[in-house]
Amino acid sequence: MTLPSISGKTLSDEGAAVMCVWVSAGTQFANRTAGLGAQHGQVYFGEFQWERGATATAFEWRPLDEEVQRCRRYYQADATGSYFDGGVRFNAGVGLIRGDNKVYLIYPFSQRMRTIPTVGFSNLPQWRLLTGSGATSLTALNAVEVSSTRMTIIGSLNEAAAGQAGILQSADSADAGTGIILDAEI
Repeated sequence: MTLPSISGKTLSDEGAAVMCVWVSAGTQFANRTAGLGAQHGQVYFGEFQWERGATATAFEWRPLDEEVQRCRRYYQADATGSYFDGGVRFNAGVGLIRGDNKVYLIYPFSQRMRTIPTVGFSNLPQWRLLTGSGATSLTALNAVEVSSTRMTIIGSLNEAAAGQAGILQSADSADAGTGIILDAEI
């Protein structure tokens, strides 16, 4: 098929070509099907592929892990819990406490996002900083310096020993929605 020209059209940042396949004519499309009317049955479609040029090529099957990695350009949910310190926890990483009662952590994304994502954290009471002195609750949790590949997480604490390192982690299970959401949807 030949797509119509977009010459002279105004385009947004994102675009799409959409293919519609009618599997049942019905009464609304009767004039397009010479009065065929509604049809019943099962029709299976697979291996659709858009490509440039007049010659079709064979359909390429990509491994599932490659497809998942491509999807992570748009959305990432990091909430993989593991058994740690008496419960299932999401460990965001190790951060350093500075003299301002805050812990700073560089958080790399698992995949470059298609654009700078919006960042969401699970509820603040679910987060803590685990140090050699024990677990400390956070008073605030923010994402700054967010890019398409990484961000800095700043967790505020009531009291903290400057220069100490700690593990920034959730205080509940991944099933309860703990973690970090990165959203760069279209």
